[in-house]
Amino acid sequence: QVVIYMGSDLTHVGREIAFCANTDTLTIVDFTDKGAPVQLSRTGYSLSGYSHQGWLTEDHRYFLMNDELDELEQTLNTRTHVWDILDLDSPLYVGPHTHSLPTIDHNCYVKGNLVFEANYTSGLRIFEMTDLAAATFTLIGYLDTFPPDDAVNFNGAWSVYPYFESGTIVVSDRQNGVFLARQQCDPPTINCPDFALGVYNQLCQDPLFQNLGDVVRGLAQLQQTLQDELATVTICNDGTTGSQSNQACFDHTMMMIQD
Repeated sequence: QVVIYMGSDLTHVGREIAFCANTDTLTIVDFTDKGAPVQLSRTGYSLSGYSHQGWLTEDHRYFLMNDELDELEQTLNTRTHVWDILDLDSPLYVGPHTHSLPTIDHNCYVKGNLVFEANYTSGLRIFEMTDLAAATFTLIGYLDTFPPDDAVNFNGAWSVYPYFESGTIVVSDRQNGVFLARQQCDPPTINCPDFALGVYNQLCQDPLFQNLGDVVRGLAQLQQTLQDELATVTICNDGTTGSQSNQACFDHTMMMIQD
């Protein structure tokens, strides 16, 4: 990631700085003078495989980095590496946050106090950065874009983009295409039985459905409306929402109406 640095190291504030996940190191380079870039530091870490990509916290105090091969080569669970970059000339490797699954991490991005990770077969993972000084994250949401397994290979989520003002999150999956999601970390907004009952009551009051001859046409219209309402994939760490739950809710609602 290349930024105009605005962090705590006053020597380098206002300079154009590149933070490079550089195979087995974090390498920090001043690119302000494009004709004569200056390497500020090059720092390794233990059990490295292939450091691939990383992203700064918004205050430019920490750098979060993924390693694309440490899980595969070292038989480790997913690790997100945390660097304290208070001093760009001598960054401190805080250590890894070790995840609950062994999948390979690919790209990560920071927005506010959250980090969005595309972790191949385990899909999109959203973490709150609880205590970066101790490399502590809390999983608050996920979207498994590759449901068949959590194998340690390169199937599944490749990247994620969480920066749209609408809140829509884009996830690209190597096998299953592009997913559009919205973060839903509060209790689910749709309670399926209540939602179905509400639609049923609205149906009974709608003149469109008072004539039995219009029922088939009306159900087709309602079906499209329900699909539109439930099309957004919601993400919640309690596992109660998501595309499969949305489909179950839709099926439940239609069954109740048709009965």
